[in-house]
Amino acid sequence: MDKTTAFRLPRYTLDKDWDGTGRFYILNDNCLLMLRSDGDPFPPYPKEAAEILLEDINEILSQKVFINEGEKQRALTPKEVSRHVKFRIIRQEQQLMSFCVRLEEMIANPEPETEKIADLKLEERIQWDLLYRMSPDPHVKMDQLQACYEAIHWLGADWKDLMANYASDMEEMREMDIPFVAASLTQRLQQEVDSMTLPEKLAVAFLYGFFHGFSITIPILWVRGKISVDAFEDACNSLLMEFSQEELIKMKNEGGDFVSKRLAFLKRFLEEKAHTEDSPTGIVPDFDPSHD
Repeated sequence: MDKTTAFRLPRYTLDKDWDGTGRFYILNDNCLLMLRSDGDPFPPYPKEAAEILLEDINEILSQKVFINEGEKQRALTPKEVSRHVKFRIIRQEQQLMSFCVRLEEMIANPEPETEKIADLKLEERIQWDLLYRMSPDPHVKMDQLQACYEAIHWLGADWKDLMANYASDMEEMREMDIPFVAASLTQRLQQEVDSMTLPEKLAVAFLYGFFHGFSITIPILWVRGKISVDAFEDACNSLLMEFSQEELIKMKNEGGDFVSKRLAFLKRFLEEKAHTEDSPTGIVPDFDPSHD
């Protein structure tokens, strides 16, 4: 008879705050407080928010994780992760795969010298937004129009496809006679941003950087509930990678829905924070200034 113990998937759990606030700490799979990247513990959360974080992390822990070994990548099962010599590092990286955790890290440790963009002013940044500077290839552009339909539909008559912007700043745009995104459109989006909570602005900042700054409009519209998760992903892959509709479908069928799940958890988390917590004070982390 095999007396070996069956392996159980790693799971984080909740522990009620011992100060009687009614909030919950998140414990890792060693029954210790979940730690941020700086080594400090995450704060206790209202129950509903804690449960969203917990569900997100546990879903990530149940999947294989890829690590670099030289020039190759190796897929590790949850069991292999638990026995790996770099277990703590891998587990920390898995935590950071959660967009909710990344948001909380940004709130706790705002990046230095970012006060200048705390108000998320769009007038300059939007000029390099690929949603308004689509591919000159007519076949690629047709796929991009289809992928970005939800966003373009919401923008309406304000949306125009403009020539590529290779200028380094707005002054050079004027010198090169590069057309600007319509001021009326920028104003509409700025109104959406100005009505956001600080966590929502932080989420826009994170998503903008995570998806390589291809568009500031797309994450704003997603956070504000104007476009769907699928529309977000399709716009990203079409504008940034110039994937065709066939390639988008194939990628979803073969690559799973890891990113869409992270986005779905983030949306729930933002909604719960808006309902149960006052917006934290602090400054908004900076965007990647690159316009590439």
